[in-house]
Amino acid sequence: VALTRFAYRLGVAESTVRCARHAFERLEPSDLVARHAWLFRSHWIEPSIDDLPDPEDDFARRRENAELERRGAMRDIWGTLGFQGLEALLDGGADSEVVGEALAPNVADGDRNGFLRNCLATGLDAAGDFDGCIRGFLRSLGRETCFAVLPSVLKCLPSDKAARLLRNAPFRSETWDLVDRADAEVQGAYWSVVEVRPGPHSAGDVNRLVDLLLDAQRPHAAFWTVGNDWSRIEAARLTRVLYAMASANPESSDQRMTEGYRLERALESLQGRNEVSQDDLARLEYLYVDYLARTPRGIPNLARKVAQEPALYFQALALAHVREDHGQDPPKWRIGDENQAARALRASRCLLSEVRRLPGTRPDGSVDIDSLVTWVDEIRRLCRAHGRSRIGDQRIGQFFSRVRDTDDGDVPPRPVCEVLERTASAEMALGYQMGIRNARGAHIRPDTGEPERRLAAKYQDLAERHQFDYPFVSAIFRELSEGYVCDAEWHDVQGAARKRIW
Repeated sequence: VALTRFAYRLGVAESTVRCARHAFERLEPSDLVARHAWLFRSHWIEPSIDDLPDPEDDFARRRENAELERRGAMRDIWGTLGFQGLEALLDGGADSEVVGEALAPNVADGDRNGFLRNCLATGLDAAGDFDGCIRGFLRSLGRETCFAVLPSVLKCLPSDKAARLLRNAPFRSETWDLVDRADAEVQGAYWSVVEVRPGPHSAGDVNRLVDLLLDAQRPHAAFWTVGNDWSRIEAARLTRVLYAMASANPESSDQRMTEGYRLERALESLQGRNEVSQDDLARLEYLYVDYLARTPRGIPNLARKVAQEPALYFQALALAHVREDHGQDPPKWRIGDENQAARALRASRCLLSEVRRLPGTRPDGSVDIDSLVTWVDEIRRLCRAHGRSRIGDQRIGQFFSRVRDTDDGDVPPRPVCEVLERTASAEMALGYQMGIRNARGAHIRPDTGEPERRLAAKYQDLAERHQFDYPFVSAIFRELSEGYVCDAEWHDVQGAARKRIW
């Protein structure tokens, strides 16, 4: 601590600093690699008391000082021990890219080819370290020098080593040009595993990358290369990428590159393009409904499509729930691939849980009740025909419990009351009550049933308001109120028991 910048903050005495410096000099290793190894442990070097006499941090100066110190140390190691010194440094746990960056200025122009070939000649055990060293070395050479050196090295390398060298070259168009000029084996070995990096690529480069990565069966990597500027990729290519990602191998290491907020931005960019239809957007929203359902954007095109076509809602319901009569569904509904079946099930459950747009909703927010009744009747007919009557009514009831945004502002909206009253389905009422209860979610509660008593009063009030116009709906709220009264009594008893125990 006495020789770090923290000595000032901790009030270490000057005499202690002198003693610490003397001990440090006496303990300095005689081995050249061991003496300098600490400089290459990581990109960050903790500044010493000599580096930062000023308590204000100057990061630019600190970085410059660290680079100069590393280059000086590497000059000693490379000039004295050559490649053996480099191997010893890497074996000691040095950050390989930091080593490569510090080495580049110390390798003469005529020795660069030999250095790269020696790195590529290392065995598999050390390949990872030397790959990092190559990356740092090429990056530190600068763009012009790097792409002057690479072609001459590639001429004398077999395909496997050429692919390895290119994978560690800067990820930019000059490297991709070199890959294009190589044989098919090198191209396949490069594009199948190269680590992609979003960057300030031009629109032409982005579209080129997307095509090459899609050909290599890496749609998640293709999606990642676009970055956050979705205007750089053509609509048709972005649509291809999104469809390919949905069917890609879920075990792919590239899948970590998919984040919900980036999917949301990608679909927003497609929303305003004439080349993409609303049907395409609805299909894409279904494929990614588990990512999108709880985002601010939501699934507007899919919700609109479901409101227009009740068969879509029923298909989601049929995927999420087995038949009650143990019969067989039509072959076209069966999904053979296990991964696809899991994705379809997840998407269907999210769709059933998140659609909130009432069928028959007009642009002004009002609802055509006849259209809504027709939609509900068609779903109930399909459910009866395919052995899902009970769960179908329950799902419709849960759907109605989520509807809030109609023009009348009533709770529940008048169109929902009309349908519930017309059908008078006990299962639909049960689903509505389940939806209301589940919407409460997790909550912090006291040791009494007071929150439940407030809810009981709320639903008792709703029951009284609807008892003449909608007696069936009134009964639904009355049962809810009675249930919360029972819950309140239970929580009162539990709270009293806890107080006695504790």
